[in-house]
Order: sequence, then structure tokens, then C-alpha cells
Amino acid sequence: MFLDNTNKSALVLNSIRLTGPGIGTVAWVVEVKVAPLRSGYHHFLEMAVPGGGYLTDPPVNLVGKGCHKQALFTVSGYRLTPGSQVRIYIVLRTLKPGKYSLPHQVVYYTQNGVQYKQAIPYRFYGSVADNIPYAGMNPLQAVCVRPTGARLLPGWHLPKNLKQLQQRLLK
Repeated sequence: MFLDNTNKSALVLNSIRLTGPGIGTVAWVVEVKVAPLRSGYHHFLEMAVPGGGYLTDPPVNLVGKGCHKQALFTVSGYRLTPGSQVRIYIVLRTLKPGKYSLPHQVVYYTQNGVQYKQAIPYRFYGSVADNIPYAGMNPLQAVCVRPTGARLLPGWHLPKNLKQLQQRLLK
């Protein structure tokens, strides 16, 4: 989920509510944080990572010949100045086989002393199954785990050919 403050005044995030079919029974929301991309209209954050699914906390990714490590902040109290952009980092843990869906996310925030709530219609969904084969990690994430100090999310491990990947990708 992506948030962009296009207003002329700052806003402060209070919370983000994530609910939907299967949330809490098939998948559980473990963590929700703010991942800043831009501060104001002109200051892009160089170490931000591209959007997508990550197997590390915080998200890390090889960009060019260097590893980027996404900064993460607590939602409550996070201040977005005019022009700021953030992604919302969500970690889900699977509980049992089935399907889940987040049809929208509700963002609670304060602006100029007034509290607001806004439903963001960004839908994502998935399914959980037993006994699926291990798919492995994206090499662009795997090579950046150790250099950045990121941790792998539970259930994932670094590939056995990590040294070869590092030699090939980090030259």
C-alpha cells in the first residue's frame, strides 16, 4: 500500500486497520510499519527498496551493485510533511490452509488537529496450502541479508549457492 501526502499541511498517522476474509483465521497480521520513500517534494530516500514481496525484515534488495535496506518506522505518530510518500510494510504469518483477502486498508490520521479515517481500496489476497515445495529466495534479496544485517522471516533460509550469487551479483 502506498500513501502520498498531497495536502498543503502535514498529517500524523495514528493507526492502520487491516481486516478482511481469512485475516485472523488463515493469515495473521504480525507487523505493520511505515516505509518512507520521499520526504517532502524533493528529498528521495536513496536506500528505499522497490515495492513487492520480501522475505526479510526489514526489506533488502540489490540495486545496481549495492544493497539497499528499507528504513521502517512505527505507524503511530509518523509525520508526513506535504509531498511525502511512504509504503506500508505488512508482515503476514500463515495459520492454516485457506484463502485470505485484504479488500482495503483503513488509515486513521490527524491533520491540523482534526482526526480522519480513510479507506484505501488497495486489495491484495493469497492462499495458504499444506506441503507446497520450497520456492527459494529471490537472489537480489538473498545476497543482501548478511551485508545489511536484515533477518529472514520465519520459514525461509539463504540459498546454498549464496557465495556464488554474491560473486556474480556484487562484482
